Amino acid sequence: MYGFNGIHLGWFGSGWIRDLNGKCVLFNSKASGSGPVKPVKSIKPIKSVKSVKPVKGVRQVSRVRSVDSLSWSHLTVKDFLLQRI
Repeated sequence: MYGFNGIHLGWFGSGWIRDLNGKCVLFNSKASGSGPVKPVKSIKPIKSVKSVKPVKGVRQVSRVRSVDSLSWSHLTVKDFLLQRI
């Protein structure tokens, strides 16, 4: 996964989004395979976007993929998506 600024954020696979250390950040309803137990959390509704999306930057070269972890990442979803490095 890459941010609009081209920074490599992590990986998506089997319904899981993992950070650069292989730890789980998000999952979708079709998540399967290894990963922590899916938590039941209430999620605030997302407001619709009212402005034009920024132009995507040049992609950073991808890092070597980390081994998938059974742990949750210390990053919040917001922090994961707003990473600069």
